[in-house]
Amino acid sequence: MEKKLADPNLRLIVSSSALELGDKIDEHLLDMFHLNKEEYTFKLPIIERFFEDGHMKVELHDTVRGMDVYTLTDVCNYSIEYQMRGFTNHMSPNDWFTQMEDIIGACNNQPKRINTIMPLLYGGRQHRRNLRENLFCGKKLGILDDFYHVSNIITDDAHDKGVEHALRNAEFINLFSSDDLLTAFIESTPEDQLKKFVIVAPDNGAVNRRNIYLNSLNSEYVYMQAGSFVKQRDYNVVEGGKNPIIGHEYCGSDNLDGCTAIITDDMISSGGSMFTC
Repeated sequence: MEKKLADPNLRLIVSSSALELGDKIDEHLLDMFHLNKEEYTFKLPIIERFFEDGHMKVELHDTVRGMDVYTLTDVCNYSIEYQMRGFTNHMSPNDWFTQMEDIIGACNNQPKRINTIMPLLYGGRQHRRNLRENLFCGKKLGILDDFYHVSNIITDDAHDKGVEHALRNAEFINLFSSDDLLTAFIESTPEDQLKKFVIVAPDNGAVNRRNIYLNSLNSEYVYMQAGSFVKQRDYNVVEGGKNPIIGHEYCGSDNLDGCTAIITDDMISSGGSMFTC
């Protein structure tokens, strides 16, 4: 049975990159409004089309006129494939951001407000403000603000909240997951194991994150140790032309037998933060 659109003032447009999260948000909204999950939904039906030359198009199959619209996109979901000139390609962050722009464009300036939800901020993988990657993130946020007139940009644990200064009108909502992570960690870990952890920061950018977990877990019931893992590159020429990362550890204790290291890296992408004992 085709579901009815629930509220006349609220629509959720879910990209195929975030279907599972979209379903959870939809269920939560239905619970809030005390609506039957089998009969109603807040998700606007859409069709995503991929053309042979690599272009994409999003079609909205209901009205958004005068409504609060929330778009949901996971820019780092690389599992979605599409065909281009006979080749199978995986969607990249650039593809997903472009699709999100197309979703906003398909709304044709009709909604009362447009809000974008990106669990991982596009272009926000670096916390330094003076480097190109962070400036690129601010540029893209500025496009959502100035050109598309997005009202709210919602993300989770942004590397640098300072990128919000790229916005003149839109509100930048940065949600922190530290409390939920700590709660789940404590509830799922036996008490005797909680006394055998060392919190390790792989680089300077992760020191503050390490300190948050350390201070939150350190109590009369949980004994934690802090540590650093400084990454240095070996610039000698090696086979394959790659320069491996050499790690030098300092964990604040000479005896870490039986301890488990928790690495507080904000993004493990290259694998450079991995080490073995």
